[in-house]
Amino acid sequence: MKKILSYIIVFTAFTLSFTSCKKESVSNVNDSNLTGNFLQLEWVEAGSGSTVNSGLQYFGGSTLLYPAAHTSDTAKYTVTLNGPNTLSTDLVVNIVPDWTVLNANYSNDSTTYEKMPDSLYKILTSTVTIKAGTRTAEAKVVFFPSKIDPKKNFMVPLTINNANNLAVSKNFGHVYFHTLGNPIAGPYSWDFIRYNTLAGTGPISPFSFYDDVTTFVPVTTKMVKVATGYYTQPDYLISFKNTNGVLSDFAVEIDPNQVNDYLTAGGVSIFRKPTIAVALVGGKYKFTLNWVAFTGAYRNVTDIYIQK
Repeated sequence: MKKILSYIIVFTAFTLSFTSCKKESVSNVNDSNLTGNFLQLEWVEAGSGSTVNSGLQYFGGSTLLYPAAHTSDTAKYTVTLNGPNTLSTDLVVNIVPDWTVLNANYSNDSTTYEKMPDSLYKILTSTVTIKAGTRTAEAKVVFFPSKIDPKKNFMVPLTINNANNLAVSKNFGHVYFHTLGNPIAGPYSWDFIRYNTLAGTGPISPFSFYDDVTTFVPVTTKMVKVATGYYTQPDYLISFKNTNGVLSDFAVEIDPNQVNDYLTAGGVSIFRKPTIAVALVGGKYKFTLNWVAFTGAYRNVTDIYIQK
């Protein structure tokens, strides 16, 4: 069976990453006050197109969730001029990493981020020009997902370092591009076994497959997602507790945000919710997940993932 391309690390769209809810009172620029011009950074492509995905207020929106198999992915973001007027002359600004804010979100997510090595990214646009009479200029940074260790928290926070005497929004003056490390993230071998009976007996369905590979993608430091093998392949969400490196209390569910589009829309309902069995095999995790769906006839399905 041809599986849907597995995801990574964390490189979004669907993001359950930690989000800070900073109030405007902590900002040195009130973004709703248009008495003067100011600059901010926006990474709209990471979300629905309606949020800026920058600043601590939208910290979760700047999580990198590109597929692990990708050798490179380019993030396009904008430098935006806000305020009552456009400028009569071109505005040239530089974009640089700001390593002083690596732990700016620690009070919200209790996560320590490492400086992203320059082998994992490259700033393609270090200088942008907002043309006279306009408000935005596009910038690009490329990331190399296949080189990123999914068990580490990396960050490259980008900001403006010369604003030509214009204010820079404290709310949205940084894009905190980051990955989320997770102790069970990374590549796994993958078997999918399907029976067309409630009890999981009888002949094995030809839709079964063996010795495939997939990736456990970090959602948070204590949750991963991975595609199921069934039907349109919604994601499992696997969560756990981490007590000083000892993992316990594993739990699983089908991503509730995908049920309608991936299952219900096709007339598929979950007859028995997923269960999870976890074992260590040669020092590697083995996850066995089983559930039953109903589409006019039962489907008993089991996904088995073994850490590579």
